[in-house]
Amino acid sequence: MKRILTLLALSASMLAAQTDRWVPFFAGSTGDTGYFDNETIRYSPSDDQYATAWVRVVESSGAYGILHIQVHATTRHARTLSFVKYDANHQQIDPTASYSATPWSDIVPESLADVLLNRLYRPKAPVPPAVRYE
Repeated sequence: MKRILTLLALSASMLAAQTDRWVPFFAGSTGDTGYFDNETIRYSPSDDQYATAWVRVVESSGAYGILHIQVHATTRHARTLSFVKYDANHQQIDPTASYSATPWSDIVPESLADVLLNRLYRPKAPVPPAVRYE
């Protein structure tokens, strides 16, 4: 019995650690949910003006995309460094749809990049629930 309780406690702590890594920050009206990888956020070493993060966007179907995105705090620009999309079975969907670096572009208000920028540059503030747009 003690062994079972130990295994359950270990499993629960592993699940909590995995959950803490991917932080929900965006919920769309179509059921999409955006998460950023809390363990791989990088800020520019010289001026702290841009941040790079891995983002996972999960669709209601279970399909998901992994983006490596960069946001600039002062200019409010963003660019995608890489993108890969997977189906619900974790198989890559259409490898030709995956791409690498895009040019910097304006961040659209209330977009995924806008919400991400606001979350990454308020690291000391309490974490609010994921934003839901209807």
